[in-house]
Amino acid sequence: MEIAVHIKRTDVFKLHLIQTLCAKSTYVIVFCIFLIVFGLISFKHGLPISMPNFVSYIQSSTSIAVGGIFSLYILSIFTLMVLFKKNYGGLKGYECQISTEGICFNGTSGETHIKWGGIQKVHLINSYILYDLGGSKSFFIPKHCFKSSEEFENFINHSKSLLNEAKKYKPKNDTVNKTNHEMSISVAINRTKAFSCNCALFLKTKPLYIGLFVVTIAVGLLLLFKIGLPETADHWFLLFKISIIACVGTIVCSFIFLIIGTFSRYPRKTNNTHQVFYEANTEGLLIKTSICESTIKWNKINNIKDMKSFIYLQYNLVQSSYIPKIYFDSPDKYQNFASYVMRQWKDAKDAKT
Repeated sequence: MEIAVHIKRTDVFKLHLIQTLCAKSTYVIVFCIFLIVFGLISFKHGLPISMPNFVSYIQSSTSIAVGGIFSLYILSIFTLMVLFKKNYGGLKGYECQISTEGICFNGTSGETHIKWGGIQKVHLINSYILYDLGGSKSFFIPKHCFKSSEEFENFINHSKSLLNEAKKYKPKNDTVNKTNHEMSISVAINRTKAFSCNCALFLKTKPLYIGLFVVTIAVGLLLLFKIGLPETADHWFLLFKISIIACVGTIVCSFIFLIIGTFSRYPRKTNNTHQVFYEANTEGLLIKTSICESTIKWNKINNIKDMKSFIYLQYNLVQSSYIPKIYFDSPDKYQNFASYVMRQWKDAKDAKT
């Protein structure tokens, strides 16, 4: 079965809203914010000693908790709308075909094939078919892409039956072996190696230092607004010390998010099923795992960096990968691969412009 998928901005907005309202994590976050606010109010004004005070505390905590989660939702949906064109290819769409082998996507950025073994579950959420790949990864097909409701129902029923058959007769995962091709490499990154790559990339990115500058200026302005212009050297030193503490806190929080992201994405130990095979050719970059195979055209890759100890590949603003130098047989082979990839990518970008 085959369907032409056409993603609209309203689809992203509606599905994100539905998932937010249905997710247990949303209400857990609201409850945590409620407890924190209730505790801060009680710490500042004392425990409620009467029913009116208790009701007032509850109302204030609930309002702030709901307002906080609403603000987070507005920020996340704004980010999704800004990144819509890069993540979904604007309004160009792509072809989606399901078969006993898996799901195949063919669009302007390249071709991707996902085996049924790589799909955890097929959901029907409102008027969307959602394919859950595990973790936070998923993709969806809107109902408006189908000519009729019957065709929509047949597509989702066929997807579920193929997924159930694949789980029932689950074959062994194929290993991805390294070939003798000069411009190919097979890697399997664990959490330790991924975290070192994340840190190296994070410490060399401009947004980090721009963020630190913004935090320093913001903290300084808030302090000046609250206590006025410092009149002594001690006051200036206090202002400087608080700004440094704010910058250190920003860096620490950033590294905490890096650790959380690394632990959620990469395994502690790797085996053959975690191998990722990369092959660079004139058409694009072939990426193959035991459950998925994708070819991405060079001009559809957002950014490629040679970090000397690894190659950083940024496919869009939310997806990226690393190819460490240690997986190559020699430094020369790494350099040849990195130079070829960079040249193909730059040539494709120049041709596009």
